[in-house]
Amino acid sequence: FDTGDTVDLGNVGGGTVETFADEESANNRYQYLLNTPFPTGIEGDCLLGTMVLRTSEYLTATEQKELTDAMVEKLTALQ
Repeated sequence: FDTGDTVDLGNVGGGTVETFADEESANNRYQYLLNTPFPTGIEGDCLLGTMVLRTSEYLTATEQKELTDAMVEKLTALQ
């Protein structure tokens, strides 16, 4: 069911958000991902506080950036 909302789409929309108890744990995961080769291409990853935002290696670099920007905007919006 596609609502058009980045957070609602989640993995089906080409991205995931991994959350951790603290920034050190998130940074450790982020560093691990930076050093992990992906067989099909380059995955986009972004560290945001205690979260690691990930985009699919099947997206173009432009699509990865657009999706990451949309996730950051949604996750940091004041409600």
